[in-house]
Amino acid sequence: MSPPEPSGSAAVSDSPGPSWSPLVVVAIADALPWRGLLLDLLVVTAWVLAVSVAFRQADLPSWLYYVVALGGVVAYSLVDVPWPSVGGD
Repeated sequence: MSPPEPSGSAAVSDSPGPSWSPLVVVAIADALPWRGLLLDLLVVTAWVLAVSVAFRQADLPSWLYYVVALGGVVAYSLVDVPWPSVGGD
C-alpha cells in the first residue's frame, strides 16, 4: 500500500525547487562581484530606451538620435565612479 498523496498547500511547499523571496534575490545580487556592471547595463539600457521612445514620438532626425544616445552613454561613463586599478597604484 502506498502513502496518500499530499494535498492543499503542503504539496506546493514540498516542491524540490527553491523558493525565491525578494530578500534572497537582493542578497544574492549584493554578493555578486559584477553588480556595478549590472547597474551600468541597466542605466544605459534605460537611457537608450527612453531616448528611443522620445525620438520616435517627436519624429526627430535619426542623426540627432545617435548623437543624444551616444552622448548620454559617454556622459554616464564620465560621471560614474571609475573602476579600481588592477596594479594598486
